[in-house]
Amino acid sequence: MTIDIADFYPGTPLPASRYEYLRIHIDKIPAEIMDKYNLTPLLYNRHVYFEIRKCMYGLPQAGKLSQTRLIRHLSTHGYVQCTNTPCLFRHLTRDIMFSLVVDDFGVRYTKQEDADHLIQTLESNAYKLKVRPLGDKYLGMAISFDRERHTVSLSMPGYVTKMLQRFRPQYLLPGHRAARTPGRYIPPSYVSGPQVVTTEKLSPTLITELQAIIGTLLYYARAVDPTLLTISNELASQQAQPTQRILKAANRALSYCSANHQNALLYHACDMTLHAFADASYLYRSHARSVAGAIFFLGNQNDPTRINGSIHVFSTIIPCVVASAGEAEYAALFATGQHAASLRTTLADMGYPQEPTIIMCDNMSAIGIATDSIKQKRSKAVDMRFHWIRDRVRQNQFIIAYIPTLQNLADYFTKNLPKESHSKFHSYLVHNMAPDSKSIIQP
Repeated sequence: MTIDIADFYPGTPLPASRYEYLRIHIDKIPAEIMDKYNLTPLLYNRHVYFEIRKCMYGLPQAGKLSQTRLIRHLSTHGYVQCTNTPCLFRHLTRDIMFSLVVDDFGVRYTKQEDADHLIQTLESNAYKLKVRPLGDKYLGMAISFDRERHTVSLSMPGYVTKMLQRFRPQYLLPGHRAARTPGRYIPPSYVSGPQVVTTEKLSPTLITELQAIIGTLLYYARAVDPTLLTISNELASQQAQPTQRILKAANRALSYCSANHQNALLYHACDMTLHAFADASYLYRSHARSVAGAIFFLGNQNDPTRINGSIHVFSTIIPCVVASAGEAEYAALFATGQHAASLRTTLADMGYPQEPTIIMCDNMSAIGIATDSIKQKRSKAVDMRFHWIRDRVRQNQFIIAYIPTLQNLADYFTKNLPKESHSKFHSYLVHNMAPDSKSIIQP
């Protein structure tokens, strides 16, 4: 089930020694409010002064005070925060666990009496609750359970339509020809000399619009549609100096969304074993920057190539200039390992301790350095931070395995791919919720 606390901030009292104060000009207060609360005698220099005794939206301390009050109340009834995973709570004696995001609870329980206990605990502190017993909505995402097929789908119905209505309503018209890929594939050029593409800079109004488009795309990509993550991060890395070319790329991403508005993440029942794919793209971005990407999913023991819905995906610029493709892949392994270490800890807190996590990589040089299976000669200049992954492999936390590039899902998150490659990976990453669609992801 899911639970939402109504009026979470306004219901939290401020400490008596730290009351806040607010003044409002008389022009901002309707006449009926002035009469109802008899505010006219309180006027001073055409302002009414208020003493704030409870949290309200806009106070910087409201979030901290509200969270502290809630956690303190939960602890008195046996609900404690997991030591290694913030905002993941479990009961000391009952078989119930929930994630807490501000005032939203995503609850997993086995007995109805445990669920009732949590609800009664919250109501005993005068919280007004909105309870969804089926757990079909959480943090703006729709959750659909198919208990016969043992699947769960995660989607955001209507999000793409609202996004297009806001930015490009013409893309919703029947005659619009949607883009087949989120980003435009540009074949590599090996000509000598710098390859600089300059276009006209955007006006302040278009810059604001571009930033809004990028933020909207990023949220959707991180929530339910990872196929948009690569282009979203590419646009975000270029928005500091926006040009018409970047706006055109954003328009292409929106056009792609118009034909893929029913994408969702589909999860099959499994052994809850963490698997990961890692990849890098050498010197793919401007200023000699390289990109690292990875996808994480839960699957079955010793079967890392049986794809399930992703639980985490990242596509990011490597924060230093790497000297070779091998070093870029090694940096991607490092970043993947760090994300995987956090996921392993959370899974253990949830009751799913992990065997060594298999990370699939398509570069033998990076695998060799990480597993101590090659002798280093000219790799001493590799950034020392990347050797963290080698240390964790020695500790038997990770197993680095080879997979061909054409089968490496993480390749999707390091560069814009041509239409054929995009189509091959697309069905493994998302599930089309249209009635006549068929997913190739199998349990």
